[in-house]
Amino acid sequence: MEPFDTAPNPPPAPLPGAGWRAPYTPLPPPVEPSAPLVAPREPSAFESLRAEPARHRRRWPVALLAFLGSGLAYVGAAAGVAGATADAAERAALLARHGDYGGAIALDNRIASLGGPLQFLNRSDVEQAPVKAQRSMLAWASALAAQGEVDAAVTLIRSVTDPALAADAARERATLLLRAATAAAQKPDYVSAVGRLEQLMSSDPTSSEAVQAAALLPDYQVGEAAALVATGRGADALALLDAVLSGTSAPAKQKAKAAYPAALLSAGREEVSAFSFVEARTTLQRLVSAYSRSAEAQRARGMLSAGQPVSGTLVDRTGHPIGGRVRLSSHFTALGDGYITSGPFYPSTADAKGDFTVEAVPVGGPYVLEVFHNGDWTTLVDPGSGQPADPVTVKPLEPAALAFIVLPA
Repeated sequence: MEPFDTAPNPPPAPLPGAGWRAPYTPLPPPVEPSAPLVAPREPSAFESLRAEPARHRRRWPVALLAFLGSGLAYVGAAAGVAGATADAAERAALLARHGDYGGAIALDNRIASLGGPLQFLNRSDVEQAPVKAQRSMLAWASALAAQGEVDAAVTLIRSVTDPALAADAARERATLLLRAATAAAQKPDYVSAVGRLEQLMSSDPTSSEAVQAAALLPDYQVGEAAALVATGRGADALALLDAVLSGTSAPAKQKAKAAYPAALLSAGREEVSAFSFVEARTTLQRLVSAYSRSAEAQRARGMLSAGQPVSGTLVDRTGHPIGGRVRLSSHFTALGDGYITSGPFYPSTADAKGDFTVEAVPVGGPYVLEVFHNGDWTTLVDPGSGQPADPVTVKPLEPAALAFIVLPA
């Protein structure tokens, strides 16, 4: 193909026979052909493309897709469990703040029991739940003690077993026991106060509260002794005062000395009621000797010198009861083959059963029991000594019992 001639063309020759001619307008230059849109391939490349096999679109294996789906579901479930656990822990804390300690403890214990692989997103709440439950126990114990339920509080503290809370539990127990003791003393209820101090010194002997308890104990024991005297427990009161007197607290010793007379008198009366006459005489004689000017010593003298009853039963040699008149004679004098008695005399009468009681016989003796028999007063005399066979001695505080007196036919 020949290239176009781009030089300007000369104007055409005028038409013959015509006087007019059109104006000359040159033609536009020819347009160069544009470059091809697709670059030509080398025959070898083209042939190679035609020879290449058709390719298929890649797809995920079914097992892998199932595994990924299960994993996503597992993570979602774990996230749900973690959220529920966190909500439960927050709820337990809220219950504790509002004083529902039982509910908080139950919920924390439930959280602590959770486990399994789904908990991997929130292990902290599960691991901390037991400690939180026991902290709620300590708070509950404090609240119970403030309401006066000290024994329940101590029992609850005993349930705190986590080593991390051992010091807190001991401190809480010592504090509430000391507080309970001082509160009881202010009422005043010294029996309870001393009990709480002794409980504190036994359970937490190395605590600072135990040191305070040891300092308070002697004063409280004197107060308890007075309370025991008021309820007729003089022997227990004496034991407390003796303990105070052997201690080192000078002020408490002075208080104990002032409390002794009432305690001794109460203890003596208590021993008489228990028929412990030997112990009662010892106690009251101690009162008279050591606190002779006290009002209690004066009452003790009256008790020690008071007359006592003398009782017995008259029977014959066959054991049958004998009724009749009896008396105690103060003096007996042997005369040759006989005797005489003299007064003062203390009379009584044996009933149909032979029983008699001579009231208010003065302490001392020996007295001679005489029976009005066959129109005369008679007694049993020991043939060997010539003295009465059954002399009667009356001891302080102690009634005299003669049992059976066998009369001759």
